[in-house]
Order: sequence, then C-alpha cells, then structure tokens
Amino acid sequence: MVRTVVGDETQLNSMETQLSESGIPVQVGLAIGKLGGPRSNRDSIFALIPTPKNDGVDPASLTSENLETKSARADKRKASKGKPMADSSSVIIDIDWVGEHAHQVSKMLVGGLHVMGIYIWCGESTFKNSTLVLWQAVKTIARAVPVYENGEADERIVVHISYSPRRWSCRSCSLDGSFTSMSFRPCDLKMTKLLSTLQTFTSIYSFDIRLPLLRDDIQNANDMKKIILKAISLLSKQLKSAKALLDGSLITKDKGSVAEGPHEIDILVPFSDVISVQAGSCEEVVGLVTFSGTIFAQAHTFPREPLLQTVEDLKRDIIASLKSRLDILCDEAEQASISLIPEDNSASEESSPLKPGNPLVSCNWSEPCSFVFPRRVLVPWLDGIFICDYLQPTETFEDLDERCKELLSMEIPPDQSAILEPEAPGATSIGTSFWGMVFGNTASSSIKPGQENSREPGKDAISNLAKLRMALTSLYGAIAVSVMIIAMLIALLMMLVGKRTERQQ
Repeated sequence: MVRTVVGDETQLNSMETQLSESGIPVQVGLAIGKLGGPRSNRDSIFALIPTPKNDGVDPASLTSENLETKSARADKRKASKGKPMADSSSVIIDIDWVGEHAHQVSKMLVGGLHVMGIYIWCGESTFKNSTLVLWQAVKTIARAVPVYENGEADERIVVHISYSPRRWSCRSCSLDGSFTSMSFRPCDLKMTKLLSTLQTFTSIYSFDIRLPLLRDDIQNANDMKKIILKAISLLSKQLKSAKALLDGSLITKDKGSVAEGPHEIDILVPFSDVISVQAGSCEEVVGLVTFSGTIFAQAHTFPREPLLQTVEDLKRDIIASLKSRLDILCDEAEQASISLIPEDNSASEESSPLKPGNPLVSCNWSEPCSFVFPRRVLVPWLDGIFICDYLQPTETFEDLDERCKELLSMEIPPDQSAILEPEAPGATSIGTSFWGMVFGNTASSSIKPGQENSREPGKDAISNLAKLRMALTSLYGAIAVSVMIIAMLIALLMMLVGKRTERQQ
C-alpha cells in the first residue's frame, strides 16, 4: 500500500518561496511533523527546518560540482563536445552533523511531534544521483532520534523539492538491512491546512523516587548519570501502568475525540505500583538519592486520534524531558572535566584549576548536596504549536533566543510574556545516610572528610539494622500472640455453639 504524506500547505509553500529566492543550488534540513507509526499509512509534515552550518563555517550539504576546480569542469566540457553531457553531479552531505542537528531539535519537540526525516532542495538529476547518501542520512537520524519501541520497524521520509523541473515529491525510506533499490518507495504527497486542526493536551505530573546509594556508585560523574538514569527508568515503568483522567472521566479504549480547545489530562499511578529497589548488604549502603519534582507535559494531536495515544504521547514527553535535562548537565560536566586538564603539562602540581560549578562534577559525595534540573519553558512556534527548551538558573531568554535561531531558524516572540514557564523548581538531592533518612536522623550520620571521631557508615547501618530487627521481632511476636488468642476464642465459640445444639436436640 502506498504511504500517504500530508503537508501543511502554508508552511511548505512559504519554504519553497524562500528557497527559490535564495538562489542556492542545494539545501538539506529536517522534516518535522507526526509519524503515523508502523500500523498507519499516513504521516503529516508541519515544517521544514534547514540544518545550520557546522560551527558556522561548513555547510551541511553541497553538490559535487562545488568541489571541482574550474580546469576540471573545462576538461569535462572539452571531452563532451558534440555529445550530450549527462548531469553526474550528486549531493555531498555532512551526515554526522545532520544527525546531531536532529538530536538537538528532537529535545525541543513536545509530545506527539517527531523528526520525520529530511528534505532536500536540488535538481531532479542531482537527486537521482544521491539516493544512497540520502538514505544514509535518514538512517543516521533514525539512530539519533528513535521513535518506536519494542523493535518495531522504523521508517522515515525524504521530501524532495526540485527546482528543475519545479515540483514536490516524497519517498518513504525503509531502514531495515542495507540499501537496495527497494529502500526508496514513492509516497502520495498532498498539501492541505493541518495546523489549524491540531488539539493541545497538557498534564502536570509530580514524582518522588528514592534510591539507595551504594558505595560502588560514587566513583565519578558518570556513575551519578547512571543513578539518575536508573531513577528515570523506574519512573518510566511506573508510568506504563498509570491511568489517565480527562474531565474526571477515565480514558479507555472506547473514549473517542473531544471538543476543541486545550485539555488537561490527569495521570494517576495506582497505589499498588510501588517502586521497589533492593540494595545489597547494609555495609554497601552509604546514602540515599531522592529524585523528585513536577513536570509540565504537552502533546499535540489530531481530533481523530485515540485519546489513549494522546496519553502515551504525554508519558513519552515526561520521560524525554527528564532525559534531555540530564543530557544538558552531562554535556556541561564533560566540558567542565576537559577544562580541568592543564594546557601546560609542565605546570606546577600546586596550581589547580578552579572548581567547576556543574553539580555532577562539584557534588561532594560525603556531604548532603542537591541540584536543580534545568527548567522547561515553552515558546510559541507555529500556529498553536509550542516548542520547548531548558534554561539553567544562570541563563536568560537571550540564551533561549540564540538556540532557537541556530537550531530552528526562528526568533522568540518580542513579547516575552508569550513564553510559558509553567514548572515549579524540582531538585535531585543526595542524603548523607540511607538508614539515617529511614530513621529520621541525618545529622548524626554525616560523613565529613578529616573528622577524627567520624563513624563508618557501615557500622551505623549495622546498628540501625539491629534496632530494626529488634522492632520487627517484637512486632512479629505481638502478631503471633494475637493470632493465638483469636484462634482460642474461635475454638471456645465453636464449643459453646456445639453444646447449645446438643441441648436443643
């Protein structure tokens, strides 16, 4: 069955006008919209975003003719005198840079929006000579920005805007295996008004996850990333079984479309789904990681889409948002680690660089510490559609505007009140002692370097564990005595009932 791809006519026609007026021979960028999924044959394109120059210098794409010297082109013309010269030019793409652009843009997309593939502006013959490199670029994007789960087949699209002759076309890219003649399949491309039909759903989700901090977990910043990723993974499992309410009604398979206007969905986790994390021996536990906060999630869907799919889009937006914020901190931690390496190897050992401010690097494992994830802000993008970004405590809207210009070729609204900041600050904190947190005594179990009379955390844990065992033993004893008393009362009651029955007979 031929795949149908529908594009927003206003956005796509505007992009074609910009490209034709620019006079450039080739341009590659990202196609943003909604992928129908492996069980659907309909995709929707909302916008085309050009890939910026690599480090502001090298273009993301150019033709092979651009690399030829004038003498080489002259030699070609001499050799083809009296014969029709076939156009052998092809597109050269910086595939890794296009994949990185897709990865960064995907972080700015809310629920229900995807990096669908790429678009290319070039002549018809150039496009035919470049199918392999285009397929490779699309496959790189699919790896950088996976959409489907559970091993489902991943297909993306390539939109071709030809200026010679002037026309639009679309191909569906099958990414299974290696490139073949069947990897590019024609699509039925249509244009209509799409953005005005989209509906917006939001959800505010609060979470609180606590993980025991083991001795082997506190070697470096990479281990801290693994700990937080573990917490996010647990939250993802929790969300899979969560139910959702819309206007007080439970969303089920039978629940269809709703009226126009923004809607808020409440995501509820059943009380039975308690996150359980088992630690090793008490000597291994040296602290507690508390991962908590409140996330504002958003998703854009079409009216005919099932509400259960909308709920899944919101859940994915929550997890993707947390991972994006963690990536920001990890990228800064990596840069901070690089800055710690002295440029001059002959520098004195006494001289040490300034301590970086990134929490993954500067966090002291032996003392209580906490840090806040970057906050999410929502920026109006297209007609009714928002994109998001994440601001560090020291960043302003100027930083937001710079990233929007670089990645999306757009500017933030002059009226900054249109930018939404819906989230309350949330923090990830590291307690000093797991057992101290359990028994509500964190001050006595603090571990300070250089303290002469400081106790080892393993001994504190053993002492507290002994107290816990004594309490549990007393509790079990009380329960056993209660059961025995109840059993005796039941036996006595049965004897009385039996004697009364005999007298009546």
